[in-house]
Amino acid sequence: SDMAPGRPVVRCLEVVYEGSIVPVDLALRAEVAGDLAPFLDVSVEAGTGGGFETCDGWEPTAELFAGNLAELAAEGWLDIDRIVNTGTRSSYRIEFALQDEQEALGRAASASFVWEVTPS
Repeated sequence: SDMAPGRPVVRCLEVVYEGSIVPVDLALRAEVAGDLAPFLDVSVEAGTGGGFETCDGWEPTAELFAGNLAELAAEGWLDIDRIVNTGTRSSYRIEFALQDEQEALGRAASASFVWEVTPS
């Protein structure tokens, strides 16, 4: 509700794999609803530092996706990482930016992110 062009929303999170099966591939998928999705730019980056809802000390290492939220949903499963050790910690930053487009007014969208590990 506080989004406006020029004021992106940024969230960081840390994923910890504690499973006993290694190696595994980590993937992310966005489930999106609403007609604002094409007007929300989103980037997903891997990095180090940060944690749940804080980006303090976060440093980027790789850009994993850049586009709008509708494109991210259409992408399906996005390969994020290959985990080779139990206890591996991985940090990610997701940024949303509302495009400065008149057509975005009065629209809404929601998104859920699904994480999955599969043996590789």
